Amino acid sequence: MPQTSLMLDACIAINLAATGRSRDLEQALQLKFLMAVEAARECGSIDLTGERLVVCRNADDGGQAFVAGVLSLLDSELAMYVKLAADIDDGEAATTAIAHARSVAIATDDRKACRVITGLGLPSPVSTSSLLHDFESVAGLSPAEVGETLRRVRDKARYVPRRTDALFSWWEDRIQR
Repeated sequence: MPQTSLMLDACIAINLAATGRSRDLEQALQLKFLMAVEAARECGSIDLTGERLVVCRNADDGGQAFVAGVLSLLDSELAMYVKLAADIDDGEAATTAIAHARSVAIATDDRKACRVITGLGLPSPVSTSSLLHDFESVAGLSPAEVGETLRRVRDKARYVPRRTDALFSWWEDRIQR
């Protein structure tokens, strides 16, 4: 089966890096993680290699390094990027401009970015919780394994979904296991 490209903002990338299982998740969900250069730079500890890959290392626990392809804005995407950057941060603006022009799905947890994205007529963005929920289903993970993964995201990336997130109850249930 072909992989589906998914543009990630910095927060999603940091959350997935914290799992220590980002490559397992990418493979199980048949995704290809992509990031705008501007979003990749927001990740902090990164390495932009000659092959245009971003690598967020999580060396302290032996988990998998997070790896994503990195895309630069094309001249044809700059006007939308500038317009979007007036409302949302640079990384999300670049991610959205690229995704819009190249018809690629977006992953973000940022509420304002989600409103801007859907306002452009794009599909609703994918969230951290939906990625991890789908990973549990597709990979056949036990609730205890998922709980450990969610605790890593909570503790290392300092992310917990809002109470209004459709998967908040699932998250809370798994994190207790």
